[in-house]
Amino acid sequence: MRNFFFIFLFYAVPVFAQHADDQRILERLCSADFSGRGYVNDGDYKAADFIADEFKKLGLKKVKRRYFQNFEFQVNTFPEEMSLELNGKMLLPGKEFVVDPSSPSAKLNRKTLLFPEKFDGIEAILTAIGEIDIDEHILVFDKSVFKTRDELLVLRTVTLKLAELLPLILLSEGTPIWHVSQNQFRFPVFEMDSDVFNSGEVNIRVDAQLKQHRARNVIARIPSKGKAKRRIVFTAHYDHLGNMGRATFYPGANDNASGVTMLFAIARKLKLQPRSSTEYVFIAFAGEEVGLLGSKFFVENPLIPLNSVRFLLNLDIFGGAHKSITAVNGKIYKEEFDLLVKTNQEELVTPEIKVRGESANSDHHWFHAYGVRSFFLYSAGNNMHYHVPWDEAKDVDLLMLDKSAELLVRFVSKL
Repeated sequence: MRNFFFIFLFYAVPVFAQHADDQRILERLCSADFSGRGYVNDGDYKAADFIADEFKKLGLKKVKRRYFQNFEFQVNTFPEEMSLELNGKMLLPGKEFVVDPSSPSAKLNRKTLLFPEKFDGIEAILTAIGEIDIDEHILVFDKSVFKTRDELLVLRTVTLKLAELLPLILLSEGTPIWHVSQNQFRFPVFEMDSDVFNSGEVNIRVDAQLKQHRARNVIARIPSKGKAKRRIVFTAHYDHLGNMGRATFYPGANDNASGVTMLFAIARKLKLQPRSSTEYVFIAFAGEEVGLLGSKFFVENPLIPLNSVRFLLNLDIFGGAHKSITAVNGKIYKEEFDLLVKTNQEELVTPEIKVRGESANSDHHWFHAYGVRSFFLYSAGNNMHYHVPWDEAKDVDLLMLDKSAELLVRFVSKL
């Protein structure tokens, strides 16, 4: 028993230490210090400094004598005022309503005009509404009557056009999720939980700033022994939605502080292995939420020869793989997918490895389009938070994250 106790301590201490490092990194990334790693208060820029410092502390080397790759893009931000008062009741931002990310600044008092029916175009709306007073009303649509993808596309197209005429409210079932935009409408648009809506009077105050934003990809590597014969690349975007007004920020734990934390968990494990002819590269991308901009910039301005990459694993949403891990591009790269499934069967990390085809839904996309063999991996489990203010570090399963990291280390060792 005594020998067993010391053996347990020998293996357990490094594991517990790794979990402590993972927790520290995850909690810092989700903290208010970085304002949701978005585009207010230089939140993403500060997060990039933190990630680079952690790469350095772990002993990862620079790529071409730098950790950063700078680029810029336009983005619409909401740094200050954000309020919506309905019939004298102040609604909760992020929970009871969100502002459309393309909304401009506004200070308005309007009467609601509900249009609950489905329609097939803007002409039908304008005809049905008749003599709407565009200076007095805020037009309200019920999203629940739009069921199919095509119907929702019609709703979005009409919204884009009507937002040039008057402010709008879209009613959704439950808490609306938020996004990011690079443009501004003429009038603000809101999405609201239908349970809190009542016809009446609306007071709106929004401070929006459309600006040119500086951003940075963060890159580091574990060098090969001698000249690298091939490279394995791990990527994860670190940016998130940031602030929706001064009082509401989105921590982005599941999406995607979890993926960034996994980069470090994987790097620690690979650092313990003997050096080989394979170089391991780690990239934390900015600008993913705005439209995969950081990864697009990297592929157009690569800091490593892309034709040297044996495989790329993009990690996005790893709050817990209790139910499954899905491999986007698994149907394209069947040999690697079968190997991942086999490795999981040996490790018993998650009940199922699901397969998908091509999809331009994360930072793997530009690499795949260039010809780099790649998976986008995401998890499904007890934590399903996505683009909501309560996507917090406490809900990420660090033990499951560590097991997932071990699975991927064993997978790439067999490539």
